[in-house]
Amino acid sequence: MCARDVLERARNRGEGGGRPVSLTILWIVVMAPASRVMAGLQEGHTIFRHIPYEVFPLVMTGPLIATVVCRLVVPGWFPGDTPQVSSRRLRRGWIAVGFTASAYGALMVLLIEPGGLSFVPSGWVGPGGVLMVVVGLFVGGWCEEAGYRGVMYRAMAERCHPWLCVIVNGAFFGACHLQYFDLGLLYVTLFVGCAVGLDVIMASVWVGSWRNRVLVASVVHGVANVVLQAVGVEYTVETCLMWFLATALSAVMAYIIGVKMGIGDFAAARQTKIGMRGE
Repeated sequence: MCARDVLERARNRGEGGGRPVSLTILWIVVMAPASRVMAGLQEGHTIFRHIPYEVFPLVMTGPLIATVVCRLVVPGWFPGDTPQVSSRRLRRGWIAVGFTASAYGALMVLLIEPGGLSFVPSGWVGPGGVLMVVVGLFVGGWCEEAGYRGVMYRAMAERCHPWLCVIVNGAFFGACHLQYFDLGLLYVTLFVGCAVGLDVIMASVWVGSWRNRVLVASVVHGVANVVLQAVGVEYTVETCLMWFLATALSAVMAYIIGVKMGIGDFAAARQTKIGMRGE
């Protein structure tokens, strides 16, 4: 990519429009109560209590609900979409996603010691039950990614460097898992670290439109969800320590792959910086 192309992309990025700060605030304001309400519906005496938490935690729909509300109420606040990329570059990006996600899942399996929890709800048997759990966890991941990466990260990306985006967005995503705070500060710190690492993995290899980027993020998120449930462990400090190690190693690998292949936000930022110097 020549310097002229890089500068043009930078100009396009800055002309995305929208009101990213206002959008982020509104999304958070709507997302927090929506997530709490959905969790309450699954926990309370409603028809939703029949949906097993292991199959589809309804709390994960909160970010999607907030995204839909923002889209309907203030569509003009959304920043402009990322320019489309060539089919060759898109294909190259998905190759990197497949390799990175597979390596991430393998590292988690190798490092996290298996526990005794079942992958499927009690009483469920056969491949159909396994398939429903896998689909539910991937769909749940997509619901969260539609908001956290599709709205919050996207809004931040209009004005912030990718490193600031992944740190703030990942830390906020981790901090929103309030149900784990009673396990102690060390656990929460490791969990937030894992969330930031997930952001790094996603931002290192995604390309193209925000629809495609959310799909990439959903794949990475879904792999983490499925593997953690498949190994059947309780969320303990020891588990999170190994998960953090697997995530950190995968994040470093994804970053190197993204920069070498010229994909992802970090590679784009480096190319823009080089292009600015050569102007």
